[in-house]
Amino acid sequence: MNMPEIDLQLFRILNSLAAVRWVEAALKLFVNEYFVPVLLALILFYLWLQPDKKYKKVAVLAAVAVGLVNLVIKVLNIYFDNPRPFELMEVNLAYYQPTDPSFPSNGAAVSFAIATAVWLYHKKLGRFALGAAILFSLGRVAAGIHFPSDVLVGAILGVLFSSVLYKLNFVIETLTGLLSRVLKTLRLEQLP
Repeated sequence: MNMPEIDLQLFRILNSLAAVRWVEAALKLFVNEYFVPVLLALILFYLWLQPDKKYKKVAVLAAVAVGLVNLVIKVLNIYFDNPRPFELMEVNLAYYQPTDPSFPSNGAAVSFAIATAVWLYHKKLGRFALGAAILFSLGRVAAGIHFPSDVLVGAILGVLFSSVLYKLNFVIETLTGLLSRVLKTLRLEQLP
């Protein structure tokens, strides 16, 4: 694989951090599939519970964006079966060895899709969510499971899908209204 030199250099710089014991311990917590994704899900849940109905659209926008970006990544993985860093060289591995293709990063795409959806409706929480998505994505490079280009393209895809869906407000409005009616019918959401 002929990798751009800057991608490799950035990978080596970030991955060298995993050689530090406390950084490795922090990476193991922060880059797993639970910590940041659950944090982002809790932000969505908090916004859903707010009285302002516009915040319900955040959860719907994020869910649709995540679903679509995952679908696109599955298709891209058919054409880009890029190996992970630990498959090509010796790395400081601070994570288990995923078996799916490295490019683009699904974790970066999902975290940025959710964080962008939050930011589009609630700037303060959105900045926090975007910060978590950035640290999560860079952490996965430092942990030795992605190259910087993997997370960059994943982040771009996540931001792009949430931004385009935000512009298609009528779709999100319709889906949000439908979901609210279903939840009310099931008595899982209070009637107005």
